[in-house]
Amino acid sequence: MKCPKCGKIWNQRNTITSDIYICPYCRDSFSADGQERENISLVFKKIVDDYGDRIVEDVDRLNALLMDYAPHSDKERKLIIMAIREGVADKLLKLVNATADMQQDGIRRCVNLLVSEIWITEIAAEYVIAVISNGIGINAEIGSIETNFCDQRITDTLIKTMDLSSMELIYSRLKKCKTIGYKAFASNTMLTELIVPDTITAIYPRAFLNCRNLRKISLPYSIKLIGNRIFEGCIHLEDIEVTDNAVFKVVNGVLIDKVSKKTLRALNNEEIDVVEIADGIRCIAVKTFDNCQVKCISIPMTVIMIEKDAFYLTTKLEEFVVDPKNKMFGTKDGVLHERNGKVLVRYPQGRKNVSYYIEDSVEKIEEKAFSRAIYLQTVTFNRNLRIIGKNSFEYCYSIENLILPNGIETIEDRAFQYCRNLRGAMLSNKIKEIGDCAFYNCSSLETISIPQKVERIGNFAFAFCKKLKHVVIQENVTFMGDGVFLECNSIEIFIRNNTYIEAYCQSRNIKYQKI
Repeated sequence: MKCPKCGKIWNQRNTITSDIYICPYCRDSFSADGQERENISLVFKKIVDDYGDRIVEDVDRLNALLMDYAPHSDKERKLIIMAIREGVADKLLKLVNATADMQQDGIRRCVNLLVSEIWITEIAAEYVIAVISNGIGINAEIGSIETNFCDQRITDTLIKTMDLSSMELIYSRLKKCKTIGYKAFASNTMLTELIVPDTITAIYPRAFLNCRNLRKISLPYSIKLIGNRIFEGCIHLEDIEVTDNAVFKVVNGVLIDKVSKKTLRALNNEEIDVVEIADGIRCIAVKTFDNCQVKCISIPMTVIMIEKDAFYLTTKLEEFVVDPKNKMFGTKDGVLHERNGKVLVRYPQGRKNVSYYIEDSVEKIEEKAFSRAIYLQTVTFNRNLRIIGKNSFEYCYSIENLILPNGIETIEDRAFQYCRNLRGAMLSNKIKEIGDCAFYNCSSLETISIPQKVERIGNFAFAFCKKLKHVVIQENVTFMGDGVFLECNSIEIFIRNNTYIEAYCQSRNIKYQKI
């Protein structure tokens, strides 16, 4: 191999990925065809310098920028985006002003998260965490990347099945393996039933992602490890059988980990209306109830943690029941709250009430708390409310009007996206920021006045609000993101003493008037 930069020749293959090489003399990287590679760490840092560290929270835009800035670093870009989608950027941003010891501890936690969640090698995880950390101002050493992190595989692991054309071939391959790899069966529509052979000892995260036709699976006694979200998107999974296993068991229609005391997956069985989570369970894991048809979920006194999206797309769920002895969670009229009443955790998606009054004790509405509550037409907010979380009211198709209390200072990202019947919104006078996509595709919204204290309006905040005609923007707005009024073709902006907004409108051919 000859380096196109320094001209040195060497025989040993030294790669980052299957087609990316690193010169052992000058450390430059390039592709197999001799194309010089970009330094992805420097590219990432430049993007953050140019657009601010909040860019790492806007995954789609960051992905587009990486494609522009580093067109020859496709696999590194995908690794960065995959890591950020797992939430590591949010965790690292919180460490920017922390002590060096806290930063290193946080970095190690992020590495462990990636290794366990998306099944990449530790070297790859260290590499991508270092790239992100250095980009946002945290010193992290980029370790050796002389390992082919995209192609390194455990030889006895089933990596993928899409190339196998029959169940006979799948079983033949499985019997030669000890583990089922990350996304090994992803989107395999041929799979309807599977008996996992007792040669298998571990199933890695998302192994059966979006196997929409999978209805039954049998797990042997030999399984010692099951990763998170292995049955994510398996919308017809009706039966899970577990044979004499010391770690895993199905109890009351829920696959549980007896050692870590957490739920893994509830059955998607229309005959099961009520699920009582087993006593002793401490954690309800992410996507446990993904697409389940259950109407009531009973939570025991032992549960102390509920992970994000644990009740994802439970569209028939009408109520939660919580053991009165539970010290962390409780219910008020079937709605899940933290025990102290200050945080509303989850409103049942299938509840048919057309109106709801948020209890006076509630100060925070958790992320996705009301997501897809399609029957709600009106929500009354109490005056003590301070935080409305991300995606909290997304896809609430029936809500027509909003009156937000004055305690609210931020409308988080995507808080009201796809509220397609929302016609009017009266915002809090104390609001300082409207997050990315906050009112995205609220296609019936016609007019809105931005309160005087608002300083920042995020990317695509009102994009695809196609009926939006009149928006009043005050003098304190100093930042408007990309595509704030994308596809709002009838809009007219009324501007009060703000030359920045005038320039913004001029550069995007948006009609405006000064008032």
